Amino acid sequence: MKKLTTWLLVLLLFTYLIPTFIPVVKASPSTWFVATTGSDTTGDGSIGNPFASLWKALNVSGNGDTIYMREGTYIPKSKYYGLIKKTGTTAQPFTISAYNGETVIINGSSIPSLSGGYGVFTISGSYNNITLYGLSFEACPTNGFLFVYQYSNDIKVQHCTFYNSTDYVMLFQDKYTTTIGYINNIEVSNCTMEKFQTAVTTNEGITFIGVKGLTFCYNTISDGHKIYVDLSNNTINGRLFKNRFYCNTSTQIANNNALLYLDAAQCTLPLKAKLSNISIYDNLIQNHNGTGLALCAGEKTGGSIDNITVYNNIIDMTYTDIYQSFGLVIERPQLHDNITVMYNTIYLHGSTGYPIYIDVEGDENFKNYVIANNIIHGAGSVSYLIRAPHTNSFCASLKLYNNLYYHTTKAANTYWLDGTNKFEATAIKADPEFMDLNVNFHLNSTSPAIDAATSSYNVDTDYDGVIRPQDTGYDIGAYEYKEQGSGDSVPPVISFFGTMISSPLDTLGGYGWENFSCVAIDNVEVSAVLLRFVNPDQSTTNVSMIKKTGTTTYYANRSLHQPGNYSNCIQATDTSNNVALTSNYTFSLPPNWDINTDGSCTILDLVLVSNHYDETGGHGWIREDTDNNGIVEVLDIVMVSEYYETSWWV
Repeated sequence: MKKLTTWLLVLLLFTYLIPTFIPVVKASPSTWFVATTGSDTTGDGSIGNPFASLWKALNVSGNGDTIYMREGTYIPKSKYYGLIKKTGTTAQPFTISAYNGETVIINGSSIPSLSGGYGVFTISGSYNNITLYGLSFEACPTNGFLFVYQYSNDIKVQHCTFYNSTDYVMLFQDKYTTTIGYINNIEVSNCTMEKFQTAVTTNEGITFIGVKGLTFCYNTISDGHKIYVDLSNNTINGRLFKNRFYCNTSTQIANNNALLYLDAAQCTLPLKAKLSNISIYDNLIQNHNGTGLALCAGEKTGGSIDNITVYNNIIDMTYTDIYQSFGLVIERPQLHDNITVMYNTIYLHGSTGYPIYIDVEGDENFKNYVIANNIIHGAGSVSYLIRAPHTNSFCASLKLYNNLYYHTTKAANTYWLDGTNKFEATAIKADPEFMDLNVNFHLNSTSPAIDAATSSYNVDTDYDGVIRPQDTGYDIGAYEYKEQGSGDSVPPVISFFGTMISSPLDTLGGYGWENFSCVAIDNVEVSAVLLRFVNPDQSTTNVSMIKKTGTTTYYANRSLHQPGNYSNCIQATDTSNNVALTSNYTFSLPPNWDINTDGSCTILDLVLVSNHYDETGGHGWIREDTDNNGIVEVLDIVMVSEYYETSWWV
């Protein structure tokens, strides 16, 4: 009888433990669910009984499956948490996605180390057709959020957000020994990358090494420390378009950074490194200390850069002059072959720097290099619109045609190795007559850039998508002037203006965010939407809003650090230059020491901090952690007490 009782107890225990060690199996392709309220021991991965961790779902899923993550914040504690070892097909990719538009945050602050080729998410090996969709990554302590290595092909990263990384955001890198292999067909689209490289003095934010077939489009990249996006070491067949590269702070740590950097780099193979067949068009590169766009042939001997086309970009370098600024930099002593830079608008306002800086040592390193139909505009103390200290003005392989040169306060000048202040014979030296130099680079009807481009080099549309040409000839610069002969006098209509702010609210630099959105429609076509701020200190800020693909919705992501009261409005312009302006809207951002956001610092704020004393979490996790160091401690009480009986709201 005792033995029977013992076996019954064992059987009951065995039955109880079944969900723990017998794997969940579904027919593939299948759908799995993960939720912060789920369980890795008793969950079966269904929508009604989800797993608690992505790690569990990755282990039980099969090729071609879809993993949906439900709303909430996930805090992985192992570098293997997001290790993807699954594959898919073109018709059925292996997918990790936020479910039904829910907000899914993956916070990497608790991962101890990501060295040795790991990111928060890692794809290492021959794993193909993988899609990441709608996920938000934040607080990466070391390395980066996404690491793709070796020969993984057909990877898509879509509608994801990456915020606050101490090093890179994402790295795609082939594995090579004595021959070159490629990562094939990479797409990064409709993503936001903000605040990265916060603890490094070198490296890049988003890096593509040995990628064959790259699409990088409709992304917003802002507030990095060094190079933002780098195409390197045998990356070929790439398109970068409709992106916004933006810097609104002085976070740059040296003047050798670049928002977009093309480089054959430092290949140590017997084969020479090269960068080839890249198109860069319809991008906004704005407000930066350093370099907007750099075209480099290689950091070591033997590199080359060829078949590169750069057109319809706006390079607006108007930020406060902390370092030298450059619009377009052409550098390195290796070969530049078959490069065309055309129909760009380059504006540089600064005390030092140049709209175009050519730093190639030797005329022989140019081969069929064309700079044509660009507006090259200087302001402030900028001395030269083109400076080329190692290149002669008569270099036969560096060809300039029909560029428009202008300086707001002084004569247009160039600087060449042979000492001449020379422009091409077809150059136009005149005011381009922008609609508004500070916010709108569209052309006025009397602009000398209209119909003045050489048709030997042309593109079908302009930055806005307006057909070129509109009249008898092509217009110089990123915008084609569109006649109002159609009689269109109807301005755009702006509606559904909304503001979302991070939770918790935070105004300390590097934490917290605000998202502004609206719907803008027009009877013909909207050309630009602008968000205009009056800050608490009464300074003004203008921000170009981004159109969400396939919609009439425009948005702008910001990180505002001044506590106080803001006033803002939205301006929309259509292709006939009709303008609509909303009423002023107001909102307030409380300082970190006003814990309960009631407008003043009282005993209640001290009580709130004391209630959470000695609790820990990620950076910026609750308002009671006023200095965002991950622990509520005496320093937070000190900060609140220093502002006791202080009011900020007016």
